[in-house]
Amino acid sequence: MQSNGIGIVSPGDMGHSIGQVLGEHGVRVLACLNGRSRRTQVLAGEAKICTVESYDELVRSTSMILSIVVPGQAWRAAEDISAAIARTSMPVLYVDCNAISPTQVGDIAQLIQAAGGRFADASIIGPPPRNGGNPTLLVSGSDTEPVERLRSHGIEVKQIGGEIGLASAAKMCFAGIPKAFIALWAEILTAADILGVWEILLQQVQYRLPDWSKYMREALPSMLPKSKRWVTEMEEIARTLEMVGLTPKMLEGSAEVYRMVSQSRLSNRTIESDMPMPSLKAMIKDLCTLAGSSKEDHISCQ
Repeated sequence: MQSNGIGIVSPGDMGHSIGQVLGEHGVRVLACLNGRSRRTQVLAGEAKICTVESYDELVRSTSMILSIVVPGQAWRAAEDISAAIARTSMPVLYVDCNAISPTQVGDIAQLIQAAGGRFADASIIGPPPRNGGNPTLLVSGSDTEPVERLRSHGIEVKQIGGEIGLASAAKMCFAGIPKAFIALWAEILTAADILGVWEILLQQVQYRLPDWSKYMREALPSMLPKSKRWVTEMEEIARTLEMVGLTPKMLEGSAEVYRMVSQSRLSNRTIESDMPMPSLKAMIKDLCTLAGSSKEDHISCQ
């Protein structure tokens, strides 16, 4: 018989933070860490998430599983849990919280339901709930009541409709705005340095777009450790745009920028690292090298 525990696949950057909040509000949170990185195992331990030995045990021990993985792993996570549901005949509620297109969400819903599980579409809007972060969990579908009950356990939940795909569509549209801007800034600033107009560009941005200037200086360096997983997220947003007849090219271009950024030596810094955040100057200097045409003497921002 299922308990009222909640499973998380996987307790990484976002997953362990949400698991910690649930645990602090009286929920028993579980995860299967087989095959997960050492970092994920450490984060799960810090969040006091209980571990189980298999996905079969996870579905037997929980009434709900939150899938919170990088977009490129969303399908594999669903395959693992659907197989466990089929083996155990446990009708666990699978809540896909990943940054993936409505099309892929629909495919995952069919996979989970065919195995005998239940499904809810969800998306996380905002930063992890640490250091004052307060994300909102948007949910849609016909089986969202158990997710909505998480409101009494420290999670802000908003039900936005009965159709699977609505929550993911909202995530795709929302995430595309700031992340496409950040990719554009990264590319333009790199080009400006290569072309020798770095200083004049930053002066004009500061003079004419002061709010953008402040956000740009903060957002670009903090993006570095996230760049690898943002590649597939941009690809998912591009597929979403193409699905409704719009060009995917801008977001495909953003994915290419993040693919380049992920090759930077500075992108290896983990989010929880106590090392100082690299400056915008250091970041662009490294991207110039990756672009194959570094002009370090042009970089003069403070």
